[in-house]
Amino acid sequence: MTNKEILAFAQSMNYAHLDIESSCCIRYGRARWEQRLSELTAEQREKLIARIEHWHELVARSCSHKI
Repeated sequence: MTNKEILAFAQSMNYAHLDIESSCCIRYGRARWEQRLSELTAEQREKLIARIEHWHELVARSCSHKI
């Protein structure tokens, strides 16, 4: 997942606060998301991407139940 895709996800949730793991989070705001994204370790980035993908799966399941 590219930075552009991650930031598009962040924008879709109004750059809300997101906990990646117990010792790592991205605080509210576009500038903080952009800055923090560049500071993540490879492991933290993988966890962030996994959280985003999980969220997308939940939304897709939710939408399929409404049909």
